[in-house]
Amino acid sequence: MGADVSQPAEIESMLESVRKDLGSIDILVNNAGIQHVDPVEDFPPEQWEKIISINLSAVFYTTHGVLGP
Repeated sequence: MGADVSQPAEIESMLESVRKDLGSIDILVNNAGIQHVDPVEDFPPEQWEKIISINLSAVFYTTHGVLGP
């Protein structure tokens, strides 16, 4: 029951699978995260987007998927 948490559709599919196999979700641990270190002028924008999607957006989408309707 894994997922690429940078992809909201995969998060949704993962949560559906968990609910189907295990029932309701009582506990959620959002612990995925990545890091990239470079000076700002050398920092690749695509790496920035990946960091934001995994470290921030994934937490929102996973929490929303567990708590939402």
